[in-house]
Amino acid sequence: MWILSSDESGEAMQNHAPVLIIAKYTGIPRAFLFNEEANEKLVGAKKKTVYDILCDGIVEESVDEEWLTVLSDEDILALIPK
Repeated sequence: MWILSSDESGEAMQNHAPVLIIAKYTGIPRAFLFNEEANEKLVGAKKKTVYDILCDGIVEESVDEEWLTVLSDEDILALIPK
């Protein structure tokens, strides 16, 4: 799985390693783990499919499935700087 760019282009983040899925469950996505008010403003309070992921050696909790993508081999090769 790969993290999508936050610019809403639908493209995977450049120069970023894939992430490892640790868990999948239903919950409220968490963009801000320690700020409930900011989190609700950004992602709302609706339960969705979320993942706990390992990203650059750090466990990220409640990542919205809409923030992740699966890439084809061709897409992965396109991410590699030439």
